[in-house]
Amino acid sequence: MTNNNLHQELCEDLRSVPLLDAHTHLVDGKLGARGLHDVLLYHMAVSDLYGAGCPSGARLTEYPGWPTEAEAHQRIREALPYLKFVHNTSISWGIRLILEDLYGWKDPLNSDNWQRLDDVIRERADDRAWQRDIMRRANIQRYCTEYARRESRQDKDILQYSLEWAFFTRCQWGEFDPNPWIRADGHCRGAWACAPTPHLVAPRGCSV
Repeated sequence: MTNNNLHQELCEDLRSVPLLDAHTHLVDGKLGARGLHDVLLYHMAVSDLYGAGCPSGARLTEYPGWPTEAEAHQRIREALPYLKFVHNTSISWGIRLILEDLYGWKDPLNSDNWQRLDDVIRERADDRAWQRDIMRRANIQRYCTEYARRESRQDKDILQYSLEWAFFTRCQWGEFDPNPWIRADGHCRGAWACAPTPHLVAPRGCSV
């Protein structure tokens, strides 16, 4: 057996293995990217761009909010001149794969063409048949996402809802100690200011 044949056989066998995606932030009923910003300005890509000199290092409006078209477009325009400085990062490589494999886009992004790609992605944002076909071809049987993102339950057949338990056991630099518990509570509800969820309620007869 040649190396090429062995490689092809291994790839075919791996493709046949059903998968569980244990870490996503998919929103039930809104499985697709809402625009170019959802791909190009993924928060780790924003960190790379900021490190390369892009003025903005903050994430775009986060769930349960959504970036407006004006916010998304402003941030894309701001990022364009810095894309060349992060071209060789693994995140940029992944972004190029996504744009080519899902949207057939191979050209370098610039000020003259990015809106055309943004239009293509926005047109696909609610194409549920296309989204399900992508999932079928990836052979991913279930996707784990936060409990707060269950929304319409249209996709409950493929989404597994859970709390982000990791927030119980980590503190990020610069955060005070109770933050993991506050974040866990917020991820359960998708909001930060309403009645506590069960894991933050004291047992009957106890006080906090």
